[in-house]
Amino acid sequence: NLYEDDGKTMDYAKNECRWTQIDYSYTENEKTEITIHPTAGSFKNEVHTRSYTLVVKHLKSIPKIIRINGQVLNQSKWSISDQSTLTIKTDSYHVKTKLAINFS
Repeated sequence: NLYEDDGKTMDYAKNECRWTQIDYSYTENEKTEITIHPTAGSFKNEVHTRSYTLVVKHLKSIPKIIRINGQVLNQSKWSISDQSTLTIKTDSYHVKTKLAINFS
């Protein structure tokens, strides 16, 4: 999970913070899905859009296509290094948008 607060005050003690749940699943047929859920909570001066850089290590196979919410991600937005490390860079999305990133 990703935790955020304003980084300056003690307002987190008043529950002024935000959490983003991030799930990862890998199936036996080598399908990977990463889900970034909408944020829960809020705090002053929070950002409303965000891009993500995801790093997936120890790939068993190199993906041919990556999809975000069903849309094919342009290959310029992802790369493979060390034969088994995948880096995905997303566009900016509203923090209340659920992102389903999948590949196999």
